Amino acid sequence: YYTKRFYFGVSIPRMITNKLIINQYSQVERVDGSLNTEALHYFIATGFVFDVNPIVKIRPSMMIKAVMNAPVEYDANISTLLYNSLWIGGGYRSGDSWNLLTALQVNNQLRVGYSYDYTITKLKDFAGGSHEFSLNYVLKYNSKKITSPRYF
Repeated sequence: YYTKRFYFGVSIPRMITNKLIINQYSQVERVDGSLNTEALHYFIATGFVFDVNPIVKIRPSMMIKAVMNAPVEYDANISTLLYNSLWIGGGYRSGDSWNLLTALQVNNQLRVGYSYDYTITKLKDFAGGSHEFSLNYVLKYNSKKITSPRYF
């Protein structure tokens, strides 16, 4: 579910496992589908944007992840949008890492970004964190249809 300034979603990827049944002539005879009850992953995600003033908007978001026989994990993030063009934010992944991000909305079609993820697990002794560069380009832009920046 989503609106212009809010979203909420639930997903269960790979809920059904497909198995191809091959006959003696190496042809697919049928496809059997079954519920993947042993390895179901559940994801719940939500976020919203609210105005602090005409220049500043705040965007908190969260995702909860669960799988059987494993601890529930979550990602909590918050970003600030300045002048409808500059994102600055950070977040925390439960028991795993902290992250920082920034993005610039160059125009209504183009956004470029950078993020840094620093692990707090024992891997930090071997890894210095990860860097990510992003490029978001809207191919079918029509200035009459897009009146505000994309928040999500």
